[in-house]
Amino acid sequence: MQGTIVHCHNGEAYEVEFANNAGETLDFLALRPEQFIVVWRAETQKWVPLAEQATHLIANLPEESQKQCWILPVFCRIAANHDKP
Repeated sequence: MQGTIVHCHNGEAYEVEFANNAGETLDFLALRPEQFIVVWRAETQKWVPLAEQATHLIANLPEESQKQCWILPVFCRIAANHDKP
């Protein structure tokens, strides 16, 4: 499944179209920015590094859950090496 932003609602929410691997639309949802992780930047035509994705994900978790994410520094080092050409 893949989600694509198809409309911006005043910067407070984004309309996201979700499609299956055949490209068929499954659903449309309005999501706030903290509810999803950007993995591809169209303006740069580049993937967002895994370390940046993980950092964003953990930053948006409830505080108690963040405290349990002791693995982040290790993951970020691994992801940083993975993202290098």
